[in-house]
Amino acid sequence: MTFEILPGLPPYGPPALPFPESGYHAFSEGLVVRFDTATNGVWTGNFQRGLSKFDKVIAHPNSRYVIVISGGDGYVIDPELQKAVQKFGGYLTYFESLREPEMFLFGDNNSFSAFGRDGELWSSGRLSWDGFRDILCDGSTLRAEAYSPMGDLWYPFELDLLTGIATDAIYPLEMATAARIK
Repeated sequence: MTFEILPGLPPYGPPALPFPESGYHAFSEGLVVRFDTATNGVWTGNFQRGLSKFDKVIAHPNSRYVIVISGGDGYVIDPELQKAVQKFGGYLTYFESLREPEMFLFGDNNSFSAFGRDGELWSSGRLSWDGFRDILCDGSTLRAEAYSPMGDLWYPFELDLLTGIATDAIYPLEMATAARIK
């Protein structure tokens, strides 16, 4: 099985399959990807774009699926069945392929998630109010800074890449001390 990003919708042949199937932009051009499979031959997918400018197409760690990121929206595609088996993300802006531990790491402005051979390994939950900077993966630990609008400051935190559990992330710390409004 092979895949490639095309510069646009093909002008001939069968129409591209829209992802998601019932998306409000199902008939607008998104990220166009051609798949060449052993059982179904060549087909084209048209992936609705999300809200970021981040596009990427990579083989899933299980070697059967393909992960398509279209404008920050993530799709796990089974090319043989020509369908999405999972949708994730929504404003993805970060990707890293890690060898130890073996996983794909994705991030948006608030959280991180990891995929391994068996699918999604974990999702961190919200760690930042609006953004990360200075992201560094070192062994099984991600170190970065998360933004807080309370004082317009950046705060360091760590994320265990094996479990998805964060230490000192500013969003959960500030939410734990927030006063409840009645």
